[in-house]
Amino acid sequence: MYAKSDNPKIYKGTTHCFTCGKRVPLYTVVGYCFGRDDEFGKQWLVDRYGNIILNELEYLPEIELNNNTNKVDYLDESILSKYRYFHPYMFKRKLTEDIIKTFSVGYDFETNSIVFPVWDIDGKLINIKGRAAHSQWKEFGMAKYIYYYPLGRNDLLWGYHWHLKDILEKNEIILVEGEKSVMKLESHGINNAVALGTSHISKEQMR
Repeated sequence: MYAKSDNPKIYKGTTHCFTCGKRVPLYTVVGYCFGRDDEFGKQWLVDRYGNIILNELEYLPEIELNNNTNKVDYLDESILSKYRYFHPYMFKRKLTEDIIKTFSVGYDFETNSIVFPVWDIDGKLINIKGRAAHSQWKEFGMAKYIYYYPLGRNDLLWGYHWHLKDILEKNEIILVEGEKSVMKLESHGINNAVALGTSHISKEQMR
């Protein structure tokens, strides 16, 4: 994060990704981490630090996204009913209606996203992951992936609770990157695959 700079092209209070080269305000990053908007990010920072723009370089206290790791707020699966729509994106990926229904994948009109419910190892709903359905999401400055809630972000293996029986019987687990790959394999009778949901495996997923 840039707290201050003499470079007129760099504004204090901004963050910069050295991988993609994108530069956005800090509150945008905070909002994105929680799957929310800029206003949420601003308020979150103000509530904790009083000022979202730093005039001097400061050491901020460590941010804890979950202060109570023992408490899990499970979601009511009835919330998935508002996403029960088929989008052409799904069929272009060779997904059948039966497979889409099996995994409760749907479409969110508000965010123009394909939604993937996220369950924990016990099969309880803890999050919803959205994937931009717009083919030009990058050109429009849209996030490719969003999480609607704080928990279940790249710390679980997607599809694990569905396929646990087959994984134990075969004593084998197939790791893939995306949720759609798990669904495609399922359609071909391969039921011991799980998705990382990202390009690399996390310490939590390895456990």
